[in-house]
This record gives sequence, structure tokens and C-alpha cells, in this order.
Amino acid sequence: VLVIALPYFLLNQESQTSEHKVSAFEARMVQPFKELEALEEFRIEHQDQTYNFTSDGENLKSDQLITVEQEPLWEFIGQVISLQALTLEEAPEHTALEKKATYTFVQGESSEIELVLYDLAKADSYIGVITTRLGDKETEEVLEFPSLPVAVANFSPIYLEPVINFELGKLTEIGYQDELNKFHLSQESNFSQVE
Repeated sequence: VLVIALPYFLLNQESQTSEHKVSAFEARMVQPFKELEALEEFRIEHQDQTYNFTSDGENLKSDQLITVEQEPLWEFIGQVISLQALTLEEAPEHTALEKKATYTFVQGESSEIELVLYDLAKADSYIGVITTRLGDKETEEVLEFPSLPVAVANFSPIYLEPVINFELGKLTEIGYQDELNKFHLSQESNFSQVE
């Protein structure tokens, strides 16, 4: 009986241990860009558009976005590199998800960090695939971003332009137009006080 029972007991013990290890996984916060030390080039890919910013030693310049000023650009880069994410026990299938944007930081000829963001379906978070290339070595990690700054999640070149300052009392009308609607806001109205 002992010869039959002992192997059975040991097998059960090993399976319980492995189950315990799996259930003991804890997500932890990580900073995917903490290894970033220098920046020679910054790339943004969004909706089939690619925006390249190259360093001239002091500033980042772009041939596509000439009106971009340094202060809003560096503020945007600061938002991206300060992102924090949660580690995942098992990477979800992300290739079928909606791709939001790709941000690439090039540190040198053989060193870059790339972040590809995806909308996580039916959740208020995002999946980010971090690819780090160092020479011939490439590593990939899938992370969950519980929240993102609006400019990072829904990129637009407008976020890289300087803020428009209007003097108090000088603004007379604001107009907005998209594919479906057109709005005009002003302090004057065709309506009477009763209307």
C-alpha cells in the first residue's frame, strides 16, 4: 500500500504546488522607458501617417510638421516616457485589436524602444507592445496601460502645436467643423431673451 500511495501523494503535491504558483501571480507597475537615456530620433505613426523628428543636437526638427514648437513637443514626449503599465500574466491576443498609435524612440544606430498601443476591447484600458532593439537583440513585452493621457491615446498633430493665447475680450467667435457638423459660438445671438 505504501509503495502505491507514496507516488500518488508526491504527484498530487507537485500539481498543487504548480497551481499555487500560477495563482500567486501579481501584476506590478513598470516604467517601460526607464532605460531611455538619449534621443536621436522620435517617430509617431498614426492613421497611416508617419511623423519623424530628428535631433540636431539641441532641438528636434520635423520636415512634415514645420509649425511644431519645442516646448509642446517635449511636453508630449514627457507624457509618453513617463507612462506606467501593469505586467500581464498572459499576453492577450492583441493583433486583432484596434491600433491607436506607434511611438518609437531611437537612441542610436542600434538602439531603439518602440511602443505600439491598442484599444483593449470592452475595457477602459489599453494594451501596449514594447519592443526593445539593442544591436541584433530584440525583446518584446506586452503590458496593460490602465489609463493614458488624452494626447497619447488619441494622438493629433495639434497637441504638438503651441497653445493659442487670446487676450481677454478680444475673442469674438469660435468655429468648429467636422465631416458631419458645423458649429459657431459667439457672444451675440439672434434669439431674444425670452427665446
